[in-house]
Amino acid sequence: MSEQEMKFENVDFFERAQRSAKRVFGGSTSPEKLASWFVDDDVPKIDVAVKSYMSLVVARNLTASTLDEANNDLKLSSKDALTCARILLRSINSHEIPKDDKLDIQHKTLITLWNATQKPTSNSKVSLKPTKVFGKRAMQILYKNILAEIERNYRSSLDQSEEGLLHIENTLAFCREFGALLNDKNDMSSLVWSRDHGKTEMAQRHLQRQQQAHERTLGDGAKTPTIEEIGEDD
Repeated sequence: MSEQEMKFENVDFFERAQRSAKRVFGGSTSPEKLASWFVDDDVPKIDVAVKSYMSLVVARNLTASTLDEANNDLKLSSKDALTCARILLRSINSHEIPKDDKLDIQHKTLITLWNATQKPTSNSKVSLKPTKVFGKRAMQILYKNILAEIERNYRSSLDQSEEGLLHIENTLAFCREFGALLNDKNDMSSLVWSRDHGKTEMAQRHLQRQQQAHERTLGDGAKTPTIEEIGEDD
């Protein structure tokens, strides 16, 4: 199992979402408040987060080296990243959740809302897309099953050519790392799931890089020469 897979497997999405809801609502967990918590109050939405993640993956590929990203982080071309992002969004939007009366009110509310977005409204023949309605909270509960669905579909792929296998590998790596970024403890999560699309985090990282570059210039014996050391031309 890769490091990305291990990070994903250690994430207990449902338990964390339950704790979050308890902090927000206390003892009151009405369907109305839960609906607002899952939909109105949760930004950015999934589609925006996927686009931010796609940009991050492409940026890694364009950058020779970075100070704050591990060497084994996924790097893809713009074309490949776009293909993976479309597959992920399509998989999320097509995911259906079976109803289960044994579940608590939080899970029941999410299932009702999620499945409702996949049905045409009375005013339109077009259904809403879950990726435009829901955000991180819904994903922390549902993504484990969505990822398992993606893995089943791709592992049964008939395309076993070298190009086909590379496509499968890239797609699964893309989807797994996106799942790992649902973990709030992942230091890359804020680049994808922040309200300002990672702008604050990127600014902080830029300042950190500048500081580290300055410290390297002063350290390791690399210092600015003095006037005496420069000397004069004869």
